[in-house]
Parts: sequence; C-alpha cells; structure tokens
Amino acid sequence: MIMFLHGEDSFRSLRRLRLLKDAFQKKYDPRGHNIFVFEGEDFNFEAFRQAVTVGGLFTQKRLVIVKRFLEARHKFSESSLIDILTHNAPSVDCIIIFWESEKFSDVRSRPSQKYASDRSTIKSVPAIQSSLHTLLGFLLSCEHVEYYGKISPLQASRWLRDECRKYNISIESGALNLLVQLVGVNLWRLHAEIQKLLHYVCGSGGNRITRTEVEQFVRANGEETIFAFLDALSVRQVVRTVHLVHTLFAQGLTEAYILSMLTRQVRILLKIQSAREFSSQPGVLATQLGLHPFVVKKGLAQIQHFTFEELKYMYLQLVEIDRIRKTTSVSSRTLLEMFIVRFASNRASVTSSANIRSSELRAYA
Repeated sequence: MIMFLHGEDSFRSLRRLRLLKDAFQKKYDPRGHNIFVFEGEDFNFEAFRQAVTVGGLFTQKRLVIVKRFLEARHKFSESSLIDILTHNAPSVDCIIIFWESEKFSDVRSRPSQKYASDRSTIKSVPAIQSSLHTLLGFLLSCEHVEYYGKISPLQASRWLRDECRKYNISIESGALNLLVQLVGVNLWRLHAEIQKLLHYVCGSGGNRITRTEVEQFVRANGEETIFAFLDALSVRQVVRTVHLVHTLFAQGLTEAYILSMLTRQVRILLKIQSAREFSSQPGVLATQLGLHPFVVKKGLAQIQHFTFEELKYMYLQLVEIDRIRKTTSVSSRTLLEMFIVRFASNRASVTSSANIRSSELRAYA
C-alpha cells in the first residue's frame, strides 16, 4: 500500500504521519525493527529498495516513510523508483508513505479537492488524469492521497477548542478570537501558544483561558517588525522604515492587520508615556497596564525618542489612514509610505499639521 501526504499545513500532515507510525508500531512492530525513515536530501536508492522488497526477520509487515523526496528534486531517473513502487503497491505487507511539506499537483490536470472536515485529518483525492511516468504523477494517482491545505480562521478556532478539550480546559470566545487574530492560522505557532496558555491555566488550578491571559502571554505576528518600524521612524530612517513596511506585507499580513498592529503599539506607547510619571519600573507598569513585561520594557525604550505630542499625532494619522483605506481606493501601503515621509522629513512641525486629507492622498495613488 502506498500513501501520499502533502500540503502547506505541515503541522497536521506530520501529526497524521506520527499517528500512522505509532499505530503500525503498536500493532505490528513494538520494537520498531521494521520501520524505515528516509529523508529526501539523503535518500539512498539501494537502502530504499532493500527496505521495500526484503521481509523482516520477525514479521513480514514493514513501514517505509520517505520525507521531502520531491522537494529535494533528485536528478536521477525516477523510472526505477516507480518500478519498485508499482510492483509493491498491491502488497499489504509493506506500507510506503511519502510525505511532503508543500502542495503538489500536476500542472497538466485540474484536481478537484474535497475537504472531508476541518479537523486534524483533512483528506482529498484529486481527480488526476496525469502521466504516470513521473513520480509526482504516480503518487497523485494513488488511492490513498491526503492533502492538508491552509485552514481558515474558523477552522483554526475549532482546532484550538479541540486542543483545550484534551486538557478539560475551556476557552472564552473573546480569547479564542484574539488568539487567532494575533497569531494567524499557522498551526505550529498556534500549538506553541495554546500549550503555553494551557500549562499556565493548569498550573494555576484554573479551568478556563480568558482574554486577559491571551493579552498577557501571546505576542502578535509581526510584532518584532512593528518594534523595528517604530525604532527606525524615531531616528528618521525613511528608507529602512519603508523597507519594514514592505516586510510586513511580505509576511502575508493583511492591510487591516498591519494598521491595527501599528495603531495598537502606538496606543501602548501613549499609555506607557502617561503612566511613566507614576512609575518607571517595567514590572509595576506591566501590572498596572495589563501588558506583557517585554512589551513594557520595549515601550519604555521607544518612548525616549518620541514626545507625547508626536505619539498622539502618529495615532491620529494611523486612525485617519484606516478611515481613508476603507472609503477610497488608495492602498494602505501608499498611505503608510506617505505618512513615513511626512513624519520623518518634517518632524518638528507634524504636531501642528492638519491630518492627511483624502484629496491629498488620491494624488499619490
């Protein structure tokens, strides 16, 4: 039997692969003597042939796993490998699993993907009419093909609830929505963040994850770039600041998300600036403002380069940019670049300047 697991969501596909391996070992090979794993970059054809064709000493059952073979793009002919797979495909004694961390499809065909569910195992059998002389065509034509594509925010929320249930922990809807908003739908990072929250809640004797805990322990996607953006802006590094804006967009973050993150960080700086007259201790401020100590420590360093009026001006401009983005065809990237140049080149008078006008922005679109 041959299986092909592929797709951009390597977290779920690897979890599926681990479940298959554990199930095989538990049922047929407790000591793991007949489980063979090959990495694409170090693939050894002769060792693979031996693993597939030669029976084990104590059991005929064998599990052969090949990871990232297609991604490694080996130059040797695939015909010999296909011959071995074709010969062993009907065998129930040897299970061969190819795993790839990317989505693969035959450009000459139009596969139709059917998603069975949005839980840990999402399967699809592409309707392939491809040439079988390539390994990719052969694998996509196999009976057991499982595709793990990118999930939606709703699917990520359901996945997080399922993870919490494993620990008999619930999670508030507000906390769930904020977690997905901050982290996105990257299950590797979502898994790390939810595990951190679960360990905290379980360790403190609680049974529910709240929005407050998410705000306290979870750092947003692109947050380091946001910090770097404000650092560069504070010293009028226009080129670097514009480059960091492009970096944020290149990370796949949406216009709305980038603006909300920038606005949120400037708002945090305003809070720290206001509260600093009562205390300059990061721990005290973190407790008082309900922020992560790291965020407060970083904020204390950044406000040294901005006056309160400058921060207020930046906040109002970002709010105005968001309004214009929603009511005109001007892109957020254009608006942000205009804002950077305006702020950095005429910083002394920005606080007394009028807000950016829609008519002025359209001229740059």
